[in-house]
Amino acid sequence: MGLVDFHVHLTAWGNVPEAERRAYVESFPRCLDAAGLDRAVIFALDNELVARTVAKAPDRLTAFAFLDPRRPETPDRLEQYVKEHGFRGLKMSTSGGPIEDEGFYPNDVACFPTFARAQDLGVPVLVHAGLIYCNPDDPGGTRTKYCLPIYLDDVAREFPNLKLVVAHGGRPFVDQTIALSLMPNVYVDVSWSLLPLTMWPDLIRRLLDTFGPERVIYGSDANWREPSRLRTRFEECRRILRQELRVNAATERNVLGANAERLLDGDPAWRIVTEAIRTQ
Repeated sequence: MGLVDFHVHLTAWGNVPEAERRAYVESFPRCLDAAGLDRAVIFALDNELVARTVAKAPDRLTAFAFLDPRRPETPDRLEQYVKEHGFRGLKMSTSGGPIEDEGFYPNDVACFPTFARAQDLGVPVLVHAGLIYCNPDDPGGTRTKYCLPIYLDDVAREFPNLKLVVAHGGRPFVDQTIALSLMPNVYVDVSWSLLPLTMWPDLIRRLLDTFGPERVIYGSDANWREPSRLRTRFEECRRILRQELRVNAATERNVLGANAERLLDGDPAWRIVTEAIRTQ
């Protein structure tokens, strides 16, 4: 069993010099080594950047396509990324912003063709849920109202074979996330970058008690500008599991890697694509 960070952003490069970009892409596997991690799921608005980054270390890095599920071309684009580039999932945010323009609810039927294609492809969908940073001076900015976890209930019921991952535990709307635990195809990641560390133990315990140890997944919510978070967040989560929650070894293995690996590697076709990328 490897140790997996299920939630890592490359983010937009902005005005970062090209040389610094290349250096980061080359150094990413070393960042994982420093954190004690074997593997990370990465995504960014620039899916081509993600593909190039993963190609540097396909054994260590796993790509999710960041796409707007409402667009009619998205199902085919997702399939192309999966079958031609070895991507292993879809990352989506409904809050509005640079990729979606305006916010939308994840149970909008316009999203359903994309969910159906992901279900057919056997790849998970990671959905931002819960609080999102809102700039009060930007009237057209992001909105938390579109990110309430409970809207995923419709999606989980409509697509029972689609693996949905509720990002960030849906915090602070954790009660809504817990309601989703009744659906066996819903998982939850514990990437809580905006949450005080003192609140982690109780929330992780609640999620373990409701979802069970087979559906809770570790993630850091780190990005390329702060690679140290890969290490500090992982170490803190492992400390909480061992010292505060005193979970057994099997639960620790599940949360810190085994659950993610089962979601990511369930389709043997993906391993064939990865092998092809590795030998190029």
